Amino acid sequence: MLTCGTWVKRGVAKEVPDKVEISADELKELLQETKEQINDLGENVEDLDEMQEKIISGKEDPVYDDSDEEIKAEYGLDDYDEEGTKMTGAGMAGLMYFVSTEEDPYVDLKGMDDEDKEDYVIKKNDNLFVVGKMEEDHSCLDVYVYNEEESSQYVHHDILLESYPLCLEWLSYDPVLDGKPGNYIAVGTMEPDILIWDLDIVDVVEPAFVLSGMKKKKKKKLKASSTNDNGHTDAVLSLSWNHNIVNVLGSASADKTIKLWDMSKCECVHTLTHHTDKVQSIQWHPHESQSLLSGSFDKKAVLLDCRTPNVFKSWSLSGECEKVLWDHLSPCNFYVSTDDGIVLYCDVRSDQPIFTIHAHEEAVTGMCLSANIPGTLTTVSSDKKLKVWDTTGKKPTCVMSRDMKMGGLNFITACPDVNNLCAVGGEKDGLRILNVMDTTKGKEYFRNEAMASESNAKSNKDDTTEKKMDIDFHVDAMKTLSLKTDKNTGIIRKKKKKKKK
Repeated sequence: MLTCGTWVKRGVAKEVPDKVEISADELKELLQETKEQINDLGENVEDLDEMQEKIISGKEDPVYDDSDEEIKAEYGLDDYDEEGTKMTGAGMAGLMYFVSTEEDPYVDLKGMDDEDKEDYVIKKNDNLFVVGKMEEDHSCLDVYVYNEEESSQYVHHDILLESYPLCLEWLSYDPVLDGKPGNYIAVGTMEPDILIWDLDIVDVVEPAFVLSGMKKKKKKKLKASSTNDNGHTDAVLSLSWNHNIVNVLGSASADKTIKLWDMSKCECVHTLTHHTDKVQSIQWHPHESQSLLSGSFDKKAVLLDCRTPNVFKSWSLSGECEKVLWDHLSPCNFYVSTDDGIVLYCDVRSDQPIFTIHAHEEAVTGMCLSANIPGTLTTVSSDKKLKVWDTTGKKPTCVMSRDMKMGGLNFITACPDVNNLCAVGGEKDGLRILNVMDTTKGKEYFRNEAMASESNAKSNKDDTTEKKMDIDFHVDAMKTLSLKTDKNTGIIRKKKKKKKK
């Protein structure tokens, strides 16, 4: 099952990725540490099972937190247990069998042949696509290479994880190199830590760095996993990198909070608490560096100016939020999807949505927009269907509906380099990449719009920038935000300026 995915634009990855070399002793030590972590996870699962048995028998009241159960239900984790295979949630467990390459039958010690060498090199016109994958006995990230001109895609390498991946976000900021461009993937999992991996290194066994949360231990005790004592305390459900202030990463969690991280220090500098339930989705505005959109299980979508976090605007939803999405071609507008199949289109200047679509019969788990044709929205759902919508008229029109034969669909993301190219992942049958304009209905319906868009592309380069929201801002808005942590309470407080006498 694929749970999440994101593109990496062309020209970012190293042409020849680095490869980790690790001694047998170092690998044995690392695997032993992982084995201990797996055992700890197993003990926690056993504790949960014991508590459930007591509750069923009436010997104990049901007082445990239900957030893990809701996440399990959303991603169908209980189905794996029913198939008779226990999930460890740790991909590194598979390495236990082969400590050296000589023991591993899948490693060719004589080196790569010409075809493998060609596949190993990442060309300038290649896109990478990273997916979070859950198998019956492990979790990992698969890093695909996709080439549009050659119509080829294959798994270049994978990264083993110790917990189920729930969300991904690509970012180029490298704190080690003082912010010089890099090629990283941030991963949110069932654990409170945010893992950031270097995609230019193959066979890596540890993340490049970690934004640490507070680990949940037995008996619900919390223990800091690092010197940072202000991280998340539950699963990380959504991540969003600020493209305008590149050292800022936002994270949303089942602990009901949003954290703003200063990547230059790998520290949480601000905690937002405007939601009253699990925060499912966040996204920074494409142009307004301080504007953050969020959606929660509390049935609200919220727009926040991070310079004044206590003042925000909210919209009521019919169900729990699944996704929020800014309209990059109309920056005053955004989309919100819910678990009851509804999609809303809102204007930041209005309290009421512009329109509401009953898009699917079940949760709308993903949305993406055409890069060049205004109002062209593609949605996917746990009802197994992908739909393409024209939202430019008075009433939105469903242009295409297709059962993808992939089970429930978990995500859809648009390619940053190829117009109308999308990647879809679901419960089965791997990754599917398609261009909605190559379908029969897509060609028929959007032919004129696509031609007009291509002819006007050059003259309209700056059109989106000129349509910025009517809010005063500058790109250093958050850079100059002076924050410090109250050591006693863990609350982020602004430094007060001294008054002049």
